[in-house]
Amino acid sequence: MKTGINSNSLLKIAGTNEFTMIDCVQQYGFNCLDLTVDGRYYSLCTNPWQSVKKHYEKLYKYASSKNISFYQMHAKYVAFPEYLFDDYFKLLKRTVMIAAILHCRILVVHPLVFPLDRHKNIDEQEKRFNVLFFKKLIPYLKRYNVKIALENIYDWDEKKIRQIYVSQPRNLNNYILDIDSSYFGFCLDTGHLNLAGGNPTEAIKLYGDRLLAVHLHDNHGLTDEHLLPGKGEIDFDAVKAALKEISFGGVYNFELKEFNPETDLSLLRNF
Repeated sequence: MKTGINSNSLLKIAGTNEFTMIDCVQQYGFNCLDLTVDGRYYSLCTNPWQSVKKHYEKLYKYASSKNISFYQMHAKYVAFPEYLFDDYFKLLKRTVMIAAILHCRILVVHPLVFPLDRHKNIDEQEKRFNVLFFKKLIPYLKRYNVKIALENIYDWDEKKIRQIYVSQPRNLNNYILDIDSSYFGFCLDTGHLNLAGGNPTEAIKLYGDRLLAVHLHDNHGLTDEHLLPGKGEIDFDAVKAALKEISFGGVYNFELKEFNPETDLSLLRNF
């Protein structure tokens, strides 16, 4: 099984230089880089397209020379009301195009979450908005041969974690059923699911061959710690067994708060 690591996990040792990240991925024995195209670090997303294209062509060539691939990428995370404006949709389209340059076929995207409205149940309205929004991307996904993996997430309410409709895999499953399973699937985030009290093995079996990507990290059920697997309370032996049961063909991708090769590498190699 191939292994990967998220670019944000490498910020302390590699900074924001994507070429240095590739060097780290190779040095520490990973096969893939899960590149987060995030506006906080990668202003190239909004630069003129030709300069963006040239940059990522160069990055792909460099990664290929190191035998490193981009199995999955992560789109920029946005909160209300940013996703209501056309700039975010344009950024998503551009991210799909970047994925194609990197020969990356899976783009992880967070569902779009409504703010609380006096604690009314707005799950159905939120679902309809998401379905209509993501359906608009299908022509670009077809053109560039990229699939979107929607991730199970949580929200914040007065600085506390708030469980929402898409915190539960069975609910996120309803999104895919109403969009188009040909171009959409799932990214299972083990840490997010643990915060929601969910069972990752049940989620893996529910998603089956629609599970396109994973974010593997651990916590103690209270905060999104992004710990090494085995450092919290999640049963990762059961996770691995479930992934094997469904013949998961993707990458074991780690999304850590901070990767420290001196202490973490031996544990990841034994995963």
